[in-house]
Amino acid sequence: MSGASLAGSLGKLKQGGRKSPVSFFEFWPDWLFYAPVVAFWALNAIRYRSITLPSLANPLINAGGICGESKNQILSLAGPKARAWVADYAPFTVSGHEDADDLPRARLAMAEAGLSYPVVAKPDMSCNGVGVRVVRDDAQLADYLRPFPRGAALQLQSLVNYEGEAGIFYIRRPGETNGRITSVTLKYPLW
Repeated sequence: MSGASLAGSLGKLKQGGRKSPVSFFEFWPDWLFYAPVVAFWALNAIRYRSITLPSLANPLINAGGICGESKNQILSLAGPKARAWVADYAPFTVSGHEDADDLPRARLAMAEAGLSYPVVAKPDMSCNGVGVRVVRDDAQLADYLRPFPRGAALQLQSLVNYEGEAGIFYIRRPGETNGRITSVTLKYPLW
């Protein structure tokens, strides 16, 4: 399911017996939502004579985290202090063979990472929650892995049972010893 169709499905949440989005802006089509970002990028590319300039914001992340970044790679960059705040995870690559049984290898990866069910299974590269599933047992994990693209990477991560999530935006300029937090976003599920 594409991000746009998933968002469209989520936008039809039932409230009082009728279907309606939570807000007008929440489920805009991706092309409309990102159009101002692309325009701003294009203007700055012309102004600074560099189409890749925005990717310098996160130099250790592929393409600066703008698109195509690996969840496994990003989490592997966490140092010992930050690692204590990251939910345990196991990187896993689905076998390249159509008839392979990936379940035993996935269970081994989970055991090596100290994971037990339930886990969150997700593609290593995706956005807007596409392909993310809570997996509660071997049967569900096998069902998740079976249609997964051959040779593709994914991540199995321990399920964190908190009501919400916090996104923290931290900036440290080159040459600075310490950075600063510029924003905190609290996110809660719609249902």
